[in-house]
Amino acid sequence: NHGCDPNCETVQDGDRIFIEALRGIKTGEELCYDYHLQVPGKITDKERKEYACFCGSPKCRGTQIAPEILAKQAKKDEKKNKAK
Repeated sequence: NHGCDPNCETVQDGDRIFIEALRGIKTGEELCYDYHLQVPGKITDKERKEYACFCGSPKCRGTQIAPEILAKQAKKDEKKNKAK
């Protein structure tokens, strides 16, 4: 599952994707990695709701959408607001 403070990461090798541990994982602990979802176009409230995160981590950013996508949109929105 997705987690904002993951214990695993994805590693691509050709056309294969592996899940590798980032740290020691306790027996019974859920495996999670940050999905870093790439959402095309403007991120609306609908997308934010659809890709909401409820991982419960103190580091939770509230979404499964990639931080770089959110930052890019925030910059565009800031420029747009300054132009008004």
